[in-house]
Amino acid sequence: MDQFTCLRYECVQAFEAAMLSLWNETPFWVALALFTLMPAICALLVGRIITSLFTQAELDRNATLGAAKFNVLVSIYSVVLALTLVGSWDAYNAIRDSMRKEVSSLYTLNLVIDFYRGEANAPLRNEMRSSMAMYIAAMVDGEWPYLRTGVLERSAEPEFRRMVRAFLDVEPTAQYQDSMSGNVSIFLDTLSEARISRLWAHSRAMLVMGWTLLFAVTVAVLSFQWFFGGGMGQLQYLLGFGVSLISGMVMFLSARLAYPFSGAEPFLNYLPYLRILD
Repeated sequence: MDQFTCLRYECVQAFEAAMLSLWNETPFWVALALFTLMPAICALLVGRIITSLFTQAELDRNATLGAAKFNVLVSIYSVVLALTLVGSWDAYNAIRDSMRKEVSSLYTLNLVIDFYRGEANAPLRNEMRSSMAMYIAAMVDGEWPYLRTGVLERSAEPEFRRMVRAFLDVEPTAQYQDSMSGNVSIFLDTLSEARISRLWAHSRAMLVMGWTLLFAVTVAVLSFQWFFGGGMGQLQYLLGFGVSLISGMVMFLSARLAYPFSGAEPFLNYLPYLRILD
């Protein structure tokens, strides 16, 4: 059972990594079109199957019952769609706040370096600056691709530990430096917590099962409107297009918020980290 669970988890991770890789390579407007058109195309295909299996008279007789079922389905779908959007917005805010705390802590630590004045502290200042630069470079080159693709090729943990040691292994030579050392520990704790939250961003994103469920319910909603009957095929096409347009845009926004580091134009990038070294 444990091996099966591990295999299933690896399969889900591999599938999600493949989807994120495709998501990163797809231009913004193409991705928006896909999110909007894919449910509509699937629904229209199902609609063609429905109209081939049932006559218009049979659809007209089931119009009242179909409308009642459609209302129930739409109510369930509205709840699922709302929870998806709210959950994605909450995940985005949590990731953005963690990133702000991390950048703020790094910026403050960079200002702390200048408090260790004098020629005697020159090697200490150089080690602090170099270790911070190495950590940011390792984070951008190693950990940031993981945030975009879900595949971790290189961790910045060694560089992070070196930077922590550079700031903690300091012998204060003045009273203000002694007072500053306590604040440095707080800054490093905040930085460590924010870094962990950033690296765990994918764990708060929607799983493949959640997206599959949302897509399936979307197609069901768009397909079920063919049971309305009425003898007006254009009305069904128009209704399907309108619903697919709204639901596709909400799904697209939810995906963008759930994975803010991914996509052709991501909401969050590593430029604030690089500006610290300027």
